[in-house]
Amino acid sequence: DFLPCIEAGAELGASRLGVNGEDPQLERFTENYARLCDLARPYGMEVDLEFMVWRPVSNLGIATKIVQNAGRANGKLLIDALHLIRSGGTVAQVAVLPPALIGAVQICDGPLHGPGPQDTAAILAEARSGRLPPLEGELPLVDLIRAVPAATPVSVEVPMAAEARFANIAQRVAHIRASAGQCLDMALMQ
Repeated sequence: DFLPCIEAGAELGASRLGVNGEDPQLERFTENYARLCDLARPYGMEVDLEFMVWRPVSNLGIATKIVQNAGRANGKLLIDALHLIRSGGTVAQVAVLPPALIGAVQICDGPLHGPGPQDTAAILAEARSGRLPPLEGELPLVDLIRAVPAATPVSVEVPMAAEARFANIAQRVAHIRASAGQCLDMALMQ
């Protein structure tokens, strides 16, 4: 039962609940996702569905279909820049989504071309420890931010291996924060 977690999140002031899909039976997953949205609604929470290329909910099209078929106003999409590009998605596809479907965006950077679609180990390694700070790679981050409604929450997700260029975690976080700020500033300039 997810209700205790939702209640705890509400007590902490959470307004979003991030989920992803492991169930290969997408019809059943859609029903369960709708139920989760129903549980979260009285607490004022939106439920953001994130797609990942190695999971059954693997791309923007599948995630969009699930959110639409669930038919819940608090059901939204979470668009992670790395997962969008690695799944074959484009900023143009995001730009034509109904704005009400977009719940949040996560940014990070990386090379435009990553591991092959069948190389699950390499895909996981990149997603879990091989991302780059914003503006240090080739992902279309500025265009992605411009493609979503202006009020869309943007978060930074940059799991990365320890690097010699950062003396400690505080320096790494400060650098990522500054990079993200610069990226957002660029996106807001016309």
